[in-house]
Amino acid sequence: MNGLGTFPLGRHLPGDSFLHRSDPRAKLLFLFGIAIAAFTARSVAAVLVLSLLVPAAIAGSGVSPAYVVRAIGRTAVFVGILAAVQLFIPRPEPPLFVLGPLSVTAGGLKEAVLVWLRLLLLFALGALLTLTTPPLVLAAGVVRLAAPLRRVGVPVDAFGLMLMLALRFIPTLLEALERIMKAQAARGVDFTSGRLRERIVALLSVVVPLFAFAFERAEAMALALEARGYRPDAPRTSRRRLAFGWRDVVLAATLALALAVAAWDRGRGGP
Repeated sequence: MNGLGTFPLGRHLPGDSFLHRSDPRAKLLFLFGIAIAAFTARSVAAVLVLSLLVPAAIAGSGVSPAYVVRAIGRTAVFVGILAAVQLFIPRPEPPLFVLGPLSVTAGGLKEAVLVWLRLLLLFALGALLTLTTPPLVLAAGVVRLAAPLRRVGVPVDAFGLMLMLALRFIPTLLEALERIMKAQAARGVDFTSGRLRERIVALLSVVVPLFAFAFERAEAMALALEARGYRPDAPRTSRRRLAFGWRDVVLAATLALALAVAAWDRGRGGP
């Protein structure tokens, strides 16, 4: 599986694994709890311990490890750019080295590594969540979790529909982007060389048709919903019965252990 069209977020791979058969609400709460644990932990060692959840989740998902590793590799560079910002935030400590007007400190280096590991951890677990959960089931889980918000006027069902459509649209949009880039490359457009102005022009040759495609698909979807008589304010029923099982208890116990590790690390002031 290569290319943008196989980017894992929003893509579902059918299966019968541990994660496939877990309740979507448990998986969502697990991901949210791991995010809290990852950003609570203050040491690189603790976040690395939390990262052991990734191979465990891969084993419990039935997804090819090579596929997940390739997806993480494609994301690692972008996440690294975001994390690199932490290197140059001024801190009251001696610099390790100086790059022109910017200085890199040990604290900045540690924070950059922490941000990089945290974001990669959440990306990997989020990708496995969508790979093992159909968008419709995932949206149903979000709606059930957010159901109490209906009492204060929050349009939970409309939000669930938007989430489902967005998740289903991500793979379609990425496949369209890949097709457009291949078509433009066949016409002689070079995305990897040239001066800044030439690269901007090359980028526009992809962005403009991609936006046109996105608006066209969005309009088609709106017309399809209207033709089927969809009303966002109408009461909803569901044929899907969600129930917690032993797999969800395992997820809850794993989450409790991860939160305990993060709380212990923060309490001891991990280096």
